[in-house]
Amino acid sequence: MLKIHQLTKQFASGFVISLDIEVESGITVLFGRSGCGKTTTLGMISGLIDPDRGRIALDDSVFFDAGAGLSLPSYEREVGYIFQQPSLFPHLTVDANIRYGTDHQSDISDLVARFEIDSLLSRYPREISGGQQQRVSLARSLASNPRAL
Repeated sequence: MLKIHQLTKQFASGFVISLDIEVESGITVLFGRSGCGKTTTLGMISGLIDPDRGRIALDDSVFFDAGAGLSLPSYEREVGYIFQQPSLFPHLTVDANIRYGTDHQSDISDLVARFEIDSLLSRYPREISGGQQQRVSLARSLASNPRAL
């Protein structure tokens, strides 16, 4: 379960995000108008953006607790993150992009089959379509077996 308690992020513009939510395991959708804080919220959960106050915990792991002075770096949170625009490494093949962040010995065959990208493994991001890049990004995020995505 993801628990966000009294989480606050204030911007110089005066815009403030204030959250108190609990999310059960499963698929959850964050939606709202442009500029309402969806991406910032995901950034705070993943550790890419530092909140000002509050607490974020996933199951028994505390990611952020302002009162305790705790903020786990993003690489210790085990949270997969997929940007709106695919962010693949241009100098790596599709295979190497998927394996990035794993022990490089991982069996990725299930992900490759699930996302129908087996014919792309030796190609580079510039050689595949935007939709294919998105599928590779998703496979890469899942290859590290994140606790949350």
